Amino acid sequence: MMEREDGRAILSKFAPRRPDDLSRVNAGDSAVNARGRRSALRGARLLAALATAGLTLATGRAGAAGSQSVSLVPAGPVETVFRWKDAGCPADFIPDSPARAWRRPDGSAMLIAAHYGNGSFSGPSLDALQPRCRVRTGGEEDADPARFDDRFWVQALYPVPDGRLLALVSHEYMGKRHPGRCRFADAPGPRCWYSAILAATAGPDGLSFTLRPRAERVVAAPPVPYDPDRAPRTGFFTTTNIVRDGAWLYALSWAEYPGVRGNCLLRAPAATPEGPWLARRGGAFASRLPGVYDQGEPGGCDPVGTDRQLGILRSVVRIGETGPFAGVFSVANGASRPPGIYYSLSPDLVTWGEPRLLAPLRPWFGTMECQAFYDYPSLIDPQSPSPVFDVAGRTLRLYLTRFNWTSCDRGLDRDLVMLPVRVETTP
Repeated sequence: MMEREDGRAILSKFAPRRPDDLSRVNAGDSAVNARGRRSALRGARLLAALATAGLTLATGRAGAAGSQSVSLVPAGPVETVFRWKDAGCPADFIPDSPARAWRRPDGSAMLIAAHYGNGSFSGPSLDALQPRCRVRTGGEEDADPARFDDRFWVQALYPVPDGRLLALVSHEYMGKRHPGRCRFADAPGPRCWYSAILAATAGPDGLSFTLRPRAERVVAAPPVPYDPDRAPRTGFFTTTNIVRDGAWLYALSWAEYPGVRGNCLLRAPAATPEGPWLARRGGAFASRLPGVYDQGEPGGCDPVGTDRQLGILRSVVRIGETGPFAGVFSVANGASRPPGIYYSLSPDLVTWGEPRLLAPLRPWFGTMECQAFYDYPSLIDPQSPSPVFDVAGRTLRLYLTRFNWTSCDRGLDRDLVMLPVRVETTP
């Protein structure tokens, strides 16, 4: 279908904003102010100033996680970026993944918080985005799990040297959607869920994604085959955004399969973002994760952060060009910690510090209460000098999906919101 050309009309539909009853966590809901176009040059100057101020303290890749006196704190109320019910988009254009951003070579920006249609936002900057909600791309919903061509959600972005855009995507094979493929098809909720991380590519505009050829698409798949008699989910389910450190690219993927449950650290050469992506195992990046349907011995990973009880890491940024990495995740209702959005610091993406509460914005899982909930946290600094926003300065944004379930109707009503965050340092 043709996309609506009248961007101003779309914007005017979700310009009006109602106050949210978030007094327990942050008062009010204010409109996003137009702050003008952020350039990579401006971001580079900001990071230089941070270095002068002592924020980018050397960590050397050794030292204890969180040894730097760096803290993330809310810097304002929750602000609405996209309001689903006012946008005039198809009903299933919803923020269903952590937000990822890409600054194109011409300085314009795109942002995606993917559902399986992988619609996105585009504009001259992250402060002037319009929904491209009628541009849809996705898998073929193939009933054969070995083909890895069911539904997928874009999770991470990185430019390829030839001008294309690489995407790591969460591929969801849901057996109950395919007749005769799941013994639990009549049970409520997701059943027979078999997930993998695949590679896709898009043109420089980043608006349309295509899975790589079958022989090249699997990044991380479980070492066990799909089982129609297994109700619990199995596989690699999500990835963080991609972060660069020197000559290498990194991403963390949440895995659940027999013997493994946690965040697996993956690495690829920065010169060849399409791979190979190898998992850290036994202290080295030497494990391929092709799964059982491809040639090669299925590998494994050693999850990181298990001693800190990290949840599913959704986003990672580096604070300054040489400072610690900050990762964010949600804690469920009823867990050992109070529910909310947490962050943890790491000098090397392997060793992680004690989680700290960033915002008491509750996720939906673990409760049947009727209220607004928040999940899919993602840290983005609009002034970052990086085209994939994996480096942050003193101020950044925590993007979230808000589930508007105050009426107890757990439907599609979800908004994309953001919480301003600032970095504080202690001598």
